[in-house]
Amino acid sequence: MAGLRIWGGVAAVACLAVPAVAADVGERAAIARALARGNNIYAYDRAAWVTTDALMAAISDAQKREIRGWVVAPAPGDRLTVTYYGLTGAKPYAIFTADTDGRTVGNKRMWAANDARDLTPELIAQSQVRDRMMRVNLRPCTPARFNSVILPPETNGGPYIGYLLSPQTDDTGYPAGGHYRVEVSRTGEVVSQRSFTKSCITLGGRAPDGAKPAALVVSHILDPVPTEIHVFVSLATGLPLYVATGPDATWKVTGTAIERVKTPG
Repeated sequence: MAGLRIWGGVAAVACLAVPAVAADVGERAAIARALARGNNIYAYDRAAWVTTDALMAAISDAQKREIRGWVVAPAPGDRLTVTYYGLTGAKPYAIFTADTDGRTVGNKRMWAANDARDLTPELIAQSQVRDRMMRVNLRPCTPARFNSVILPPETNGGPYIGYLLSPQTDDTGYPAGGHYRVEVSRTGEVVSQRSFTKSCITLGGRAPDGAKPAALVVSHILDPVPTEIHVFVSLATGLPLYVATGPDATWKVTGTAIERVKTPG
């Protein structure tokens, strides 16, 4: 790619934007799952992020100290509703709710103590999943608490698909390491967990001349194809991410596609 400036990755990979041979059935299924999950992770994470300003403007300092977490659920019109909650013992109660399409925030509500502010059974289940995830012995790769995303079960009776995400804390780069998937059953058991990298990795930032990268590059040895976290990182940075999963396997990842590309040679 003539003129492409890439830095901030673990490996420098020169790629030609030429689709390779179509992936087999297993690869196609893994790619479809990664795209769906990655887009949902980004949407849920962004929903919590963009409603935070509305939350901070609406509630008192005392109410802010009550907040123990948040949960996200689909709302009409392709929006998501974020519920920030406190706890009475182990029972969650709504403090503030708002919905968003990722840009605008609406239907803001501050819940008073005399309101019927119990969470729905589904949101209670999510809050319990979040609590269980946060007690797993994992460390973020940035000096801040994990952001959490909880996606609903993908099969009837299946586990919740939870993610613990290392948040970006400065403009020196975006964390590509320190992200974890934690699957939790409806009974509160952690049925599986995984890391998406073996170490902390930071991508992007600015070049010495102040320029921003046109794309990001990372090597990945834990999976044969890119994962939902690669999709999420591409969406979060607004940049294509080139992922090398082997000496002859390089992929271009965006929010809409994961395409295998050929490397020169």
